[in-house]
Parts: sequence; structure tokens; C-alpha cells
Amino acid sequence: MKYAPYSFSKLNTHKTCARKFKYNYLDKAPKSKTDMTALLKGGAVHSILEHYPIQSTHKLAPKYQRIADEFIKTKLGEKYLSQDSIREFNFGITPDLKPCKYNDKGAMLRGSVDFICTLKNILHLIDWKTGKLKDEKWQDYNQLMFYAIYFFQTYPKIDTIQISYVYIEHKDCENSLTLERKYLENYTNELLTSINNTETDEEFKKNVCGLCNYCEFKLHCDSDE
Repeated sequence: MKYAPYSFSKLNTHKTCARKFKYNYLDKAPKSKTDMTALLKGGAVHSILEHYPIQSTHKLAPKYQRIADEFIKTKLGEKYLSQDSIREFNFGITPDLKPCKYNDKGAMLRGSVDFICTLKNILHLIDWKTGKLKDEKWQDYNQLMFYAIYFFQTYPKIDTIQISYVYIEHKDCENSLTLERKYLENYTNELLTSINNTETDEEFKKNVCGLCNYCEFKLHCDSDE
């Protein structure tokens, strides 16, 4: 594979704008300075929840502590954070769709799940989201769906996985989808199609949309027109 290992972000970049994928991953083009506020907030809140309750305070970003504290007291916060869980779990998937370690040189896809627990004999994969709530009809479930392939392959006795995007700054809001083993081939086909579309792209066309004005490669892109 030309562009492996893949991450969901890498695949999604190509899906969103193939030219941006080229600039970022192939050309290593210089990026314009962007507002890092959202990224810093997300990282801080994720860190607090990852270490809760062992480390309940984030010393490096105390101004974001309130966001995590308010979420912890919600029904969703209590539902998930009261469970025995695995937090920030990294893994890999090989080209033949076998599970492997994150740093395995043979990994085709690398991923990281924010939170994993079992409720009523169903495995839950959780992605914490900060910022704007996405309407459920527009929610893209591919990231956690791709990640679920690893868990179906690793645990053959698991037949059902629920994937959820939990919006921390919106009280008790999550978008969830139930995945079943009998449809595993569909999930893997979706992943392989996404990878194949990236691997076989020779044009890397620009996708002109409203997000262009916020792209870190805008100046570089404009100069290529």
C-alpha cells in the first residue's frame, strides 16, 4: 500500500478533499497558522475523562475543568464513568483485517478509542466530542464502525457492539448506532472501499466548499490555481 498506515483522519481527509490529502500527507506542504483553541480544549477534556477519577484535575488546562466536571454529573457521565472500563485504547488492523498492535509495522489502519465498557452484555465504544452538537441524521459513524472491526475480530463471542459519539458540552446528548456481527462484511467492505479510493486516486481533485476559507492549506492551494 502506498499510503499506509491509515488513520480515520487520513481517510476522512481524502474523502473531504483529495487535494488537501495530497498537500498534507504526500507533499508535506506548509500549513497556515490556525486557531488551536478547539484542539487544546478537546485534548484537555479528553485527558481529564481518561484519568477520572484517579486524576480528577487537569493541571495544564484548569479553565477546561468546568466542562468535564459538568459532564461527570450528567446521566451520561454517571452511566459511563461509573463502569469498569478501558480508556484511550490504541490498536491496529492488518491488510488481511487481523487485529495487531498500534505500532505494528504491518498495520493497515491504526485507531484509538476514547472509552470502552460493557453494559448489559453489549460492548460500548465511546468517542468523546467537545464543541457543537451534530444532528443525528448528519452523524458520520464510520470512524467507530471501522474501529469495531478490530473488536469483532479480537473477540469472536461478541455479536453486538454499540458505538456512540457523546457530546460532552450538551447535557445527555449522544448519537449511537448498534452494530451486529452478521453485518461485519459490510463494515469491512466500507473500510476497504475507502482505502482503495485513496490508493487509486491519481488526480487529487479539489473539493470546493465553504470549509475552504478555513483550510490550513488555503494559501498554498490558491497559488496552485
